[in-house]
Amino acid sequence: LLVLFIFCLPAMMQAQENESENNKNYLTGAVPEKDGKVVFSKEFDLSNLSKDQVFDKVMNWMEKRLKKNNNISRVIYTDRDKGIIVGSGEEYLVLKSSAISLDRAVIKYQITTTCLPGKCNMNIERIYYDYEKEKRIPAEQQITDKEALNKDKTKLVWVYGKFRVKTVDFVDALFSHLQKAIGAAPITAQVTETAPLVASKPDVSSIP
Repeated sequence: LLVLFIFCLPAMMQAQENESENNKNYLTGAVPEKDGKVVFSKEFDLSNLSKDQVFDKVMNWMEKRLKKNNNISRVIYTDRDKGIIVGSGEEYLVLKSSAISLDRAVIKYQITTTCLPGKCNMNIERIYYDYEKEKRIPAEQQITDKEALNKDKTKLVWVYGKFRVKTVDFVDALFSHLQKAIGAAPITAQVTETAPLVASKPDVSSIP
């Protein structure tokens, strides 16, 4: 057994190094907070476009993107004068999938965009999860540095870590999808596994 352990030790160390390398993008700072709330933000450069042109492009994207969820996901508020568009979405967030098992949660989120001449600001906030028997778990209790990282901030914590990784990937994918749709510069983003969620009744809790 000792010989076998010594033989396998290099492979085990290499696996740990690979895991640390793969997780480095999800450590400190990967989940931003504003006033104690998880808020992912991105600004998009749309030079030479008017405020109304930016508004129309973002509105068209958001309506189509939320409609793909095949449920109650929808645009819930607009103000063309202020350039504000707000959408409420929910869909499956696949945490792990194999031939014999599927581990997934429902992620609920709000998209808030502010359209201005030549640019657009987008926030993804008010994130909640429905997971197994637990309902409406706020992101602040699931994916923040405090909850999802160890004390040294060097590793992901089991269970919470997988939510953090898949949420960061999900947000990056949304940002990337919007930039491509409205013709802004591309964003390098990891695409998460998601699937439409069919719901029977609306959830209006995220309406401002």
